[in-house]
Amino acid sequence: MLSLRELNRSKTKKDLMTTGGINDYLIDPDGFNKLIKLFSSKTDVQIRKLFSGLLTNRELTDITRRILISEMIIGGHTYKEMNKKIRSGQATISLVRQSLLANEGILQKLIEQTFDLTPVDKYIKRRLKKGK
Repeated sequence: MLSLRELNRSKTKKDLMTTGGINDYLIDPDGFNKLIKLFSSKTDVQIRKLFSGLLTNRELTDITRRILISEMIIGGHTYKEMNKKIRSGQATISLVRQSLLANEGILQKLIEQTFDLTPVDKYIKRRLKKGK
């Protein structure tokens, strides 16, 4: 059991990196840079092995699901369509939508470039979906 003194002390950087809870996660910039360096210039097979070794199945599923949600948002799908296809809640879909808009829309631009989604594709998909 923790003493009153331990409960009242302010959290250190190490504490923040190892405890959970809302707004308690702190990403160490040096550690994040090492992660990026680890993944740069690797083959698809090597990246698959790195992901499998570093992440749990749940984390891999969450990341993959968020990428699919991003594609569907860019493609003009509704919350209902996304929930039916991917089985993600409205909170997750909203979080991904906010991520697409954050940082000058860099995530949206990367998703569009990676999966060859152009504004014309999005427009046509929306029009077809509406039956026009």
